[in-house]
Amino acid sequence: MKLLPDLFCLQSLTRRGRAVRVNFSTGLRSVAAVMLIALQTVFAPAATAQPTVSLAQVPLLALKSAPGLVMLTMSRDHRLFYAAYNDTSDLDGDGIVDVGFKPSITYYGNFVSNRCYDYNGSPESAPGTSRKFVPVALVTSTGCKVGATRRWHGNWLNWAATSRIDALRRVLYGGYRVFDPAIASSITQLQGSFVPNDSHIWGKEFRPGRDLYNIEEYADLPTPTAGNQHLFVVKSPNVAVGTYPFNSTTAPNLRFIINAHQTTERIWLWASADVAQGIGADTANFAKGGGRSAVASVAVAIRVDACVPISGVREAGCVGYPASAPVIWKPTGVLHDYSVNDALKFGLITGSYEKNYSGGVLRRNIASF
Repeated sequence: MKLLPDLFCLQSLTRRGRAVRVNFSTGLRSVAAVMLIALQTVFAPAATAQPTVSLAQVPLLALKSAPGLVMLTMSRDHRLFYAAYNDTSDLDGDGIVDVGFKPSITYYGNFVSNRCYDYNGSPESAPGTSRKFVPVALVTSTGCKVGATRRWHGNWLNWAATSRIDALRRVLYGGYRVFDPAIASSITQLQGSFVPNDSHIWGKEFRPGRDLYNIEEYADLPTPTAGNQHLFVVKSPNVAVGTYPFNSTTAPNLRFIINAHQTTERIWLWASADVAQGIGADTANFAKGGGRSAVASVAVAIRVDACVPISGVREAGCVGYPASAPVIWKPTGVLHDYSVNDALKFGLITGSYEKNYSGGVLRRNIASF
């Protein structure tokens, strides 16, 4: 029986057997199809008995967890040391520039906006014992005035005394801790940033008629007499060359003058005076505006006790340590929030005046916070 001629047809063959070209016929394809059907019939029971295989629904490498790596980049910008609330911005989005303090706005800073503060201005017997604001009560319907007692309102202090870098530090890590004790039941203190005695100084006014709130409900100050206003300046004490400016003895001050004349004694004559006249001087000179030439100011240090319980409740962002049985409480920020169990790791690059062509300086490589 000759199947070969029926299965394929030999097209050509060289004389020496070197090259052969073969075309398969239709018969070969038919036989192959029959054989496949037969194999399916024979092995079908075995095929259906095979176990099913579960395929991964996500990439295999995604099953391995790793902390996120975040490199923060910041400019080295002196404007970070300007006032956070500069009377030239529309903070509440109503289309009107917010000049002066507006009680309906919540201002952010080192103070808690719904708390009232006493100021302890006595000389320090030990570091951190005085020259500071201490939270003592919650704000009421009359602000921080109860009867004849006046206190400092946290929201008003944030408006008057917060620099941009203060707000940034508060967001990132809870604020600049000038006193950071690790002793049980001790109190951490936050301090405002150093404000040099130059154009970084800023000033505020409380002007009856323009400002429609009662100053006695927001500051430990009386209502101005007729035709007068209260003035405020934020600046740090003069620091000797070579002295480290970020310590408890150089806390910036909120200086104020009460009952300055509304026309001849404006804030820019004090906070924006020339060097010879004394920019933000402790004793203000309003002679160029037709006012008095020597007006003394009073200073309060911009330093505040943090995480103090009032009626058993601390402000938001305070974390107790150790977590199992807290004995000490610290103000924290988003760096703490996102670094729990090393969920994220952080590094920092900032601009540099000396290495401005190389993109800045690596201040800290990415690591556990």
